[in-house]
Amino acid sequence: MGNARQVFVVDVDSCQTSCGFGVPLYDHVGQRDLMPQWAANKGPDGIAKYQHDKNRRSLDGFDTDLRQA
Repeated sequence: MGNARQVFVVDVDSCQTSCGFGVPLYDHVGQRDLMPQWAANKGPDGIAKYQHDKNRRSLDGFDTDLRQA
């Protein structure tokens, strides 16, 4: 199987948005601290390794330009 992608050309005649009346109200109580803690535990070298390991291929399976650090 080759590295082909699909392209769709779409003519949009109309679109709708939601009024938002059914969306509940929430209070913002602060930022989550999970990601900064995770990154601190990994350290700079661990972050670079994680990015290399997880982001070498795109979601659709193609190689990215990310190179070994």
